[in-house]
Amino acid sequence: DDKDSLLNGPIIMIKRDTEGVMWMGHWSNGLVSMDVATGEKTNYTQFLHMDSSNRTRVESLLIDGEKIWVGTNQNGLQVFDKRTNKFTEAFMVNANDKTSISNNLIKDILPYNKDTLLIATLMGVDIFDKKTKSFKAITVREGLPNNLVQALMKDDFGNVWIACYTEGLCKMNMHDFSVTKYGISDGITDNIFGSKFYQLKNGKILLGV
Repeated sequence: DDKDSLLNGPIIMIKRDTEGVMWMGHWSNGLVSMDVATGEKTNYTQFLHMDSSNRTRVESLLIDGEKIWVGTNQNGLQVFDKRTNKFTEAFMVNANDKTSISNNLIKDILPYNKDTLLIATLMGVDIFDKKTKSFKAITVREGLPNNLVQALMKDDFGNVWIACYTEGLCKMNMHDFSVTKYGISDGITDNIFGSKFYQLKNGKILLGV
């Protein structure tokens, strides 16, 4: 039926909130919610400030209390309010504002602390200040191996690990934003990364190539 058709096609990411609702980033159906108890599904595609492609693909999401940060394909970083079931804010590239987000395709969203999000884009890593709503871009100019960032992870020392689609893996020190690169010579079997990080209970990290 129509409800089941909401899950037809690739699901890119799944998160569960504290109320037992599953939230999914869908390839073409936007943000999809599913009540685990009833199985009822709803999708939300009314992004703010849609670009000309009208694409409704969700690449990443982060549940933050009553708010969901939604990383889209070409429609920037969108904010969804669970209380109203509506998108309430959108952060997209503004060529006239140096503090705007650097790219409208968001691959990953990392909560660094209560005031800071790190955003993986196709123009590097954006550090987002939730209070001032401003972005600072970290790119190849600052030492990234490539601007096509696919995944982010914070380690126990506060460093941020960054996986790029080409040219490898790196670690960023959040105090001075210095970048340490790792490649084939360090034992990595492939320099192309296209998946998210997954941390095991023993402290080791899995990352698909």
